[in-house]
Amino acid sequence: MERNKFECFPSMGRDYEVEGRVVGILMNSTLLFKFSPILKYRIVGHSMKPTYLQNSVVIAWRWFIKLHIDDIVICKDPRDGRLIMKRIAKIENNKYYVLGDNPKQSTDSRTFGWLEKENIVAKVITRI
Repeated sequence: MERNKFECFPSMGRDYEVEGRVVGILMNSTLLFKFSPILKYRIVGHSMKPTYLQNSVVIAWRWFIKLHIDDIVICKDPRDGRLIMKRIAKIENNKYYVLGDNPKQSTDSRTFGWLEKENIVAKVITRI
């Protein structure tokens, strides 16, 4: 009976080379995803309702150049660093005032104030 090359970890031989290539491909894929300009996020919560519902999935572009009012962005909450999705409502002096589409259930700039540009992680480009 032939051994399954993906379930064993031999110490030498052709199986080891195949296993090493697979691990190398997985590591390279992880690094590629980590530095990719395209990110995928799943919505948790109701702050962007009705535009985005809980468990919706969005694609965001990390290498944005310019942001505009009404752009939807993934940003870091300046209080704890967690990622949140909000709409840009105002822009002044390279700072951003962001709001959720559902003001009754949104923690946004009304709570934590204006965001610096470095707190903007990505710009949402579509939902899937």
